[in-house]
Amino acid sequence: MYVQFCIDVNRSENVEPTGNTVGLDVGLKEYYTDSDGVMVENPKFLAQGEKVLKRSQRRVSKKVKGSNNRGKAKQILGKRHLKISRQSYCTMQ
Repeated sequence: MYVQFCIDVNRSENVEPTGNTVGLDVGLKEYYTDSDGVMVENPKFLAQGEKVLKRSQRRVSKKVKGSNNRGKAKQILGKRHLKISRQSYCTMQ
C-alpha cells in the first residue's frame, strides 16, 4: 500500500539582519577557521574508513570460501564500503 499527500502551505519567516559578518578560511590542517578564531578539526573520514575496511576485509579473508559465514562477512564489507562512499564532509557540532 502506498499513500502520498500533497499539501500547499504558505510559510514565511521574518529574518532581521544583525549586521554581524563572519569570515571563513577553509584549509587542509583545520577544516575551517572563522574570523572569531574558532578552529574546527578536519574530520578524517577516509582514514577512519580505511581502518574499518581493513578489519572487514581481514574478516572476509579468514572465512572458508563458499561458506555462509563468508557470505555474511562479504555483506557487511559491502555495507561498509557503501557507507564510506556516502559520507559527506560536514561537521557536526
